[in-house]
Amino acid sequence: MAGEEMVARHLQAQGWQILAKRWRTREAEVDLIAHQHQTLIFVEVKTRQAKNWDQGGRLAVSRRKQQQIAMGAAQFLAQHPSYQNHDGRFDVAIVSLVNGQLTLAEYLENAFESGV
Repeated sequence: MAGEEMVARHLQAQGWQILAKRWRTREAEVDLIAHQHQTLIFVEVKTRQAKNWDQGGRLAVSRRKQQQIAMGAAQFLAQHPSYQNHDGRFDVAIVSLVNGQLTLAEYLENAFESGV
């Protein structure tokens, strides 16, 4: 959760409005949903310590996880129809935890397609 908060602050500094944090339904979860101009981003945040097994969280964003995020995005849009005509993308934020310090190691825009 600390990684998600850090990424939310980073996005806000870039001019994004955070619409939701840890948005959940029974079938899906999206860590962050943000809006800027006519674009929505659905962000998966992976926080990892150094020397982890999954390449900093990249391997944890499996095809199944991508589908769950895309399903969550579709459900969010169904509940918030005012955003349905906006462009959308799926981003992944990789946060590193080293010696108790969080850093945004990598931010991948358009990390994957919806697949739904």
